[in-house]
Amino acid sequence: MAYAEEETEAKKPVRAAWIMPMEGQAPWLDTRKTEVTFSEPEWLASGKSLALFKHSDGHVYAADATLKLLGRVILPEQASWVSVDDQGRILVHDGARLLVAQSWEDAAQANGFVPVLDIPNVKAMDGAGGLLAYADATNLSIVDLTTGSIKRIAVSDFFDDAKCAAMTPEAIQQAEAEAAKKTKKKSKAKVEPPAPTSSTQVADVTDIWWRADGTGIVRVRSLLNVRTFITRDGGKSWTALNDAPRTLMHQYGWIWDGVDRVLSADGKHWVQVCGPKISVTDRLKPTYSLKPSLPLPSDWLALPSPVLEVPGVAETAEGANAAVSPVAEPDSSSASACVEVPMIPAASEASPETQKPAATSLYAPEIPETGFRVGLYRDAVCSPSEAGECTGDISKPGAWQVLPDGNLEPMTLPDSCLPVFIGSSQGLGILMCKAPAGEVTVYVRTAETDWIAETVLPESFAQDTRILSAADGTIVLTGACADETTEIELPAPVEEDPDVMPVPVTMTRTVNVCSTAVRLPEAVSQPDIWRIERVENAHGYIPLNGGRLLTIEAPDPAQRQLVLRATDKTEAIVDHFDPSPWQGLVMTGEGCLALYDGSVSPDVLYQSVSPVADPETGLASEPMPVKLLSVEGRLADLDCASSRAIAELPPGEEDLGIDIGDDHYGLRAGAGGFFTMDDVQTWFMRIEALIPIYHGNYEVGLMYRMAGGNTSSSFGHLGIVSVRWRYDNFELFDFAVGAGIGYGSMCGYDKTADPAANDEDDTTIPSGYAKCSQLSMRYLISGIATYKITPRWKIYMGAELLGGTNWGFDISGGLEVRF
Repeated sequence: MAYAEEETEAKKPVRAAWIMPMEGQAPWLDTRKTEVTFSEPEWLASGKSLALFKHSDGHVYAADATLKLLGRVILPEQASWVSVDDQGRILVHDGARLLVAQSWEDAAQANGFVPVLDIPNVKAMDGAGGLLAYADATNLSIVDLTTGSIKRIAVSDFFDDAKCAAMTPEAIQQAEAEAAKKTKKKSKAKVEPPAPTSSTQVADVTDIWWRADGTGIVRVRSLLNVRTFITRDGGKSWTALNDAPRTLMHQYGWIWDGVDRVLSADGKHWVQVCGPKISVTDRLKPTYSLKPSLPLPSDWLALPSPVLEVPGVAETAEGANAAVSPVAEPDSSSASACVEVPMIPAASEASPETQKPAATSLYAPEIPETGFRVGLYRDAVCSPSEAGECTGDISKPGAWQVLPDGNLEPMTLPDSCLPVFIGSSQGLGILMCKAPAGEVTVYVRTAETDWIAETVLPESFAQDTRILSAADGTIVLTGACADETTEIELPAPVEEDPDVMPVPVTMTRTVNVCSTAVRLPEAVSQPDIWRIERVENAHGYIPLNGGRLLTIEAPDPAQRQLVLRATDKTEAIVDHFDPSPWQGLVMTGEGCLALYDGSVSPDVLYQSVSPVADPETGLASEPMPVKLLSVEGRLADLDCASSRAIAELPPGEEDLGIDIGDDHYGLRAGAGGFFTMDDVQTWFMRIEALIPIYHGNYEVGLMYRMAGGNTSSSFGHLGIVSVRWRYDNFELFDFAVGAGIGYGSMCGYDKTADPAANDEDDTTIPSGYAKCSQLSMRYLISGIATYKITPRWKIYMGAELLGGTNWGFDISGGLEVRF
């Protein structure tokens, strides 16, 4: 025996996840692009109280000893060497002349530098402490910038052993004593230095490093070798230096290798520096978090060279060879000695890149920084107590702002503010200051306003802080996450023994809760525009327009959800989120969530819409590189426009129009004309209840039909049960075809009013009305088309064939409604 297979459930097309788009934007939104890319500044020069650095915007800035921004400095064209002396004067060599600006204010002017000395063909130069040392092809010249006197030494002398011996302190002292005996009154006329003696070697000076205390190092090169010499008395005497590091630099007042070896204060040892090796330029990086640090040394721009006492190590001075002997190395007992040097600690060990969330964490296109920006600063300075907290006086921290043209400007912070975070997004600056009771006060400002306190947040927001934003200016702050453990009491298990008291079961549940705050895209200092969202087991954040936040959360390890958080509700809109192999998630301009591959910018993604057919060619436009995400977490089967139409329906109507059939009860009412093969024409009215079966693919119709007759008072009555197959997958039209069976008459009949009837004999000459009014079994074959006014209301047209004792067909029209 064969059995019919059970009807399988029809698969519904899955609609895309859709969110109501919101128009409008924050009034402070600044979309001007900033032509500056933050990177580590280039440290140019520093004196006792003034420093110069070149920022990533290409401009040179002056800062004081507390890293307070003073302003821009305009260096002369072709500037190849820059220095700052102890008086705050800025010295520049342009390749042919030495130019001097008396202060940074003068250097900020277009013509602030004045030429003071012609020194062309310079091979190397450096200076500090009022002395300038430079070398050309023949001489090493040492200029006293205070008196203007110049001492010259032939470069070739550094390769003549006899003349090297004559440059020792003892030889110099003896020569000066003999010259004093012979010297009478000398003319004040300038005396030209003696011409250098000829040498068989061709040599030149490749590098000069000069310290403010008169210690200098020169490196000379010949065809045969390279020699390094050191002076500790401003260039009067020189000693060969054979243990100098290959790479040297004069920076922060030191002569060092740029890593951890610094020339000692006496110029006789290379000291191994202990502790953190952090450059001052680390303090100029645009990191976001601010941490209290140790007090800044007053002379951090010109750090004192370390002192290292090594017993038993002394410089010998016997004979010519001793005169050029290298600086003595410490003995083996002290070889491991090192000196703690108070380098400036960086504000954060993390680089600006690591401060930003990773792409897998954010999972949304990053909006580029535009307009007014803040984020460059110097640390708060305080005296830490034994508990490690800042309890002393706080000096005023100075923040910097970045203008749209890329220039920096100084910016003051609120009074008594100990900053713990500073940053900006799309023209809104955000500052967090430490507040009592483990909280932080959040200040905001724009390019036109000053800092204004808007809200108070828990202190966890100041740790691992990130600023995320939507295109309209919605701001999302995320902070530190922490595990929270709670005990959940489960229902007691049912005991088989009724005398045993059920014992409730307690289960421990641990969730990771992240600090998250959302700011509406409103003007500065508006009430009730901040809210805190409790996000558990967060895997990512996607800010949306209108103060909304889309979070990727994991209720359990095997499941991820997309949760929409708005001011009035929180709901999971995708239960099983699996983005692979796509790279990100975005909301298109139509409101659908789409996965994207990262190949286009956020602006292009936001404007992406469903492909629309060209009216001229009939071809669809090129689709965007996005794939719509369904509410079930996979790719959607419907386009965004169809999904949006479904999602905008009132509650309970979301499924209308998405199935092949219509899985809702309905009612169809209408009227029309009836025509038979016996030349009968009459009207009829009908009403039909519609019952969907098999998920709306079929419908059962229970119809009552009343028809007119050959007189106004005669009516026919007919009841029919029919079954139809439905097809609803067109945008505006539905169709149904089927058949039915019933009992009744197709029209009414008044025998006395029928002249064709014989009153005495009913069998003679019966009219067509007589046949169609007989009560009998009736059969129906129907075809119906409906036009959708709304998903609930439709206009229908029907053509149906009726059979029985005679045959005819109905042409009808009317309304259909679905419940």
